[in-house]
Order: sequence, then structure tokens, then C-alpha cells
Amino acid sequence: DMAFNVDGELFAYDSDMEWDAGTPWYRPTRFYHVSSGADFGWRTGTGKWPQWYPDCLPPAYGIGPGSPVGVTSGLGAKFPAKYQKAIYCLDWTYGTMSAMHVKANGSSYTAEREEFVASSQLRMTDGVINREDGAMYFTVGGRGGQSKLYRVTYTGKESTAPVKTKSPGAEARKLRQELEVLHQPKAGAVVKAWKYLGHEDRHIRWAARVALEHQPVTEWQDEALAEEDHQASLTALCALARHGDKALQSKLLAALNRLDWAKLSIPQQAELLRVYQLAFIRMGQPSEKDAAAVEKKLDILYPAPVAALNLELCTLLVYLESPNAASKTLALMSQSSDQSKYNWSPELLARNSGYARAFAATAASSPQRDQIHYAKELRNLKTHWTDAQRLEYFRWYRKAESFKGGNSFGGFLNNFRKEALANVPKAMLPAIEKIKQEPAAGGPPFEIDTRLVLGVKPMMKFDKTELNVKPGAAVIDVGTTRMTDRGEVAALFGQDSPRLEVIERRGATTVGDVHPNVAQVAGALTPVPGGVGPLTIVMLLSNTVRAAEMRQDA
Repeated sequence: DMAFNVDGELFAYDSDMEWDAGTPWYRPTRFYHVSSGADFGWRTGTGKWPQWYPDCLPPAYGIGPGSPVGVTSGLGAKFPAKYQKAIYCLDWTYGTMSAMHVKANGSSYTAEREEFVASSQLRMTDGVINREDGAMYFTVGGRGGQSKLYRVTYTGKESTAPVKTKSPGAEARKLRQELEVLHQPKAGAVVKAWKYLGHEDRHIRWAARVALEHQPVTEWQDEALAEEDHQASLTALCALARHGDKALQSKLLAALNRLDWAKLSIPQQAELLRVYQLAFIRMGQPSEKDAAAVEKKLDILYPAPVAALNLELCTLLVYLESPNAASKTLALMSQSSDQSKYNWSPELLARNSGYARAFAATAASSPQRDQIHYAKELRNLKTHWTDAQRLEYFRWYRKAESFKGGNSFGGFLNNFRKEALANVPKAMLPAIEKIKQEPAAGGPPFEIDTRLVLGVKPMMKFDKTELNVKPGAAVIDVGTTRMTDRGEVAALFGQDSPRLEVIERRGATTVGDVHPNVAQVAGALTPVPGGVGPLTIVMLLSNTVRAAEMRQDA
């Protein structure tokens, strides 16, 4: 569903694919600002695009697991101004209505999320503002549940006068909209759009590129190949890769090769790698000479110090059949390259434990998403393998059996393995099949920091600051710490952690004494809050003291 905000801009709430949970291509439900020519990278299965690709646009906010249904604007409601300006996103699965507080950001927007209405008993289907009485009405039902209609009104002292003030950033939005008018064949469009191909605002660059792509390629292809500004060149060459003729591929690759990697920012480096990919996807297999030139440039960059760059470098070098692709990628797969935790709210998942089962299992097993990506790409490598490398690669699948995810998770891994076997010499197949009989590893198939850090606040002191956690052990976190520093919380739990929203609302969030990374090793880790309660803590500590006294007496 979709709705317009106070500026007349369109917003939508897009779904996830819960069966993909645990995979590197899983994407949560997302709140989007929909601008002209937008492509948000939704593709089936492994084809989904990461949000940083230059040929797609990012969400204003990633909401999380759910089933998007209705979307409605708060305009016309007799609510305080903040809630009139909000866009409301309704989720059936977890019975949650999110008030998305839109904030101008350049020519587009970001958003902050507030849980507006939530209950495990409310399987929401749609909502609307009744301008006659200024109330919000929403419906629930489905899957055998009783259909109901609810009414939401405001009681308080804040003004509910109609909001007329537009969002800041009107000039930037006006520029974007002027470029969007050129999203059709139009005289003079190339000259006007070209000035903004290197603009710092991603949405303005997008609008300029799409305008360019609507004009005949012959009008701008030479200028694209000759552009010297790094950002403008990347944007123009992206357009050329998407719409240029196969005959231009050699010149396009030469222009990409001329870009100085060291002088590009990390986002620009990632963009360059994507444009190389587009040159092959849209224009086809390159000549041996061109492929060798690209492989030579990229091989010395792999591995890079940034994980996101390694993912794309791996994809390209496997496609180019690089002699070093197997050895370098297997080295990355042997490391703990992705220890980031999923930040799904336990309170949210508890509203529908049946649907949440896959997400809970995924969070508990913490599948190594970077390693899954590398395994997916290496399945396509046909040459430059040693026998030892092939065995190491297929042993990874044995170890990955401990990973958990959505309904499609295991199927994806099995398919990768089958497709990789098609590239294996027949003489090696018996040795690979024997791997299935080998005992599964007791712990995760990667090196990992197994320190149990007691006390996440620096000023907390303990007699023993580090403990070893046995892989698969259950860890009960009985400590609580009140944290108010956003930076400290983000460093521990990630920039997208719901705990940051709690700090915004309440000024502090409660965390446990066990470091979040312990969950990567432990079989289970009780959450804080939501884990053990005060009585359990008292009994655990009492039993611990009693056990120590009994051991001392013995």
C-alpha cells in the first residue's frame, strides 16, 4: 500500500521474504520514499540487491520482519502535529502499526519509527483517517480470526489544528523534481542532467541518471567515456552499462579501469564494482583481453579491508575465473567474517510465535552470512582448483548444517552444493561424498572471539573479567546495566538496534552483563530484558553460593 505525506511525496511499505531469513540476501520489511524511476532491488531468491547498489534506491527505514498490509497518512486526523505528519504502516503478522515520522534528508527523506498500536490479538489488515471526525479507523482479521473495526482518537492538551507547514529541504526536492520532468525523451535533457551526475545527494544523482537514460545513447556515450570527475564518471558509466550497445563494452571497461581505486571513497569503490558487474550482466561475456585486464586490476585489491567490497570482488573474480579466487575466498570463509547480530525485537516476535519460529532459530544460530555469500559464488568457479581446496570447500557445507534460517535456507545451501558438484571432476566425487560421513564440528565452523565479557560498562569491576564459553552451552545472563550513551550501545549491538529507539524514548536502555558476541558461541543466551526475572536471579545466586560452600566444606 502507499500514501502521500504533507509535501505530496509518495511512500510505501514493502514486504520481506521470511523464508530467506538467515541468508545474506534477506531484507526486512522496508519503508520507502518512492520517487520517479525508482527501483528498490526486489528480485526473487538470491537476486535481491543490497541497498547501496547505485542502480537502486535505499529505504527510508528498515522496519523488520512482518507482513505489510495497509499504509495511510495521518493528514486529516485530529492528532498532534507530529502524528498528522506521520505515515502509518500496518503489519498483519505481528499485529503492529508503526508511526513513521518522516524527516527531510536532502532531496529525499529518512524516518524514525514509533510503535503506535501493537497487540498479538490485532491481525491488522488496513487503516484510514476519517476526515469527518478526525479519527483513525483500522480493521483486523483473516486466517480464521474474527474481523473487527477499531477507532483511534487523541485525548490531550496538544493542538490538533490541521498541519500546513511543509518539510525543510524544499529547494533540494524542487531540483530533484525538475530532473524528474526529464524522465522522457526531451531536447536539452542531456546538458541539464549532466551537471548533476556527480551531485552529493544520491537521489539527485539518481534523477539525473534516469533522465540521461531516457535520451538516445548516441547523444551522450562519448561524453560518458571521457568524463573525468570520479562521481560523475561512475554515474554516467552506470547509465552506459545499463543502456549501451555490446560494441561499447571494451571502451566502457577501459574507462572503468582508468579510475584510480586509491582516490575513490569506499562507497565509490563499491559503486565501481557494481558498474563492472553491470557491464557483464547487460553486455555479456567480455573478450579474453578485456577480461584479463579487469582481473589483473581487481585481483590485487582482493581481499579488501571492508567486508562489503570483498563480497562484490568475490563475485567478479569468480565470474572472471581468476586463478586466485579459490584460495583467497576459502581463506575468508575460514574466518569469522560476519559476527553481526540480528536486531529483531523479542517483544515483536513474541506476538506471533508460530511465524517467528524461523527468525528465532536464525538469531540463535547466527549463520555466517558472508561465508554463505562466498560459498554461493564459489559454486560457479570452474577452474583453478586444487583437490585440497575442493575438499575444504565441500567440508564447509558439512559445518554449515548447524546454521538455521527460514524455510528456504537449507534448500538454498543444498542447491549451491549440487551446482558446485557439477564443476567437480568425476574422480573426486567419491572423496567429496565421504565428507558427509565425517562428524559434524561441535562448535561453529569459524574462528570466533570466545571471551565472555562481564560488565559492558567500563567502570564495572569483577574478580574475573574473562571466561571461556563452551560451544553450544546455555548462558544465563543475570546482570543488568542501565546504559544511556548511544555510541556505546551502537558499538555493542549495531547501528540498527531497537535499543537505540528505547534510548530516544526513555533516555536509557537495559542490557545484560554478557557481551552480545557470546551468542555466536553459546547454544542459547537469555535476553536482557525478557530473560530471567528477579526471583530466578535470587535463586541462581543462592544456589551458586551454596554450591561454593559445599565444595569448600568437602
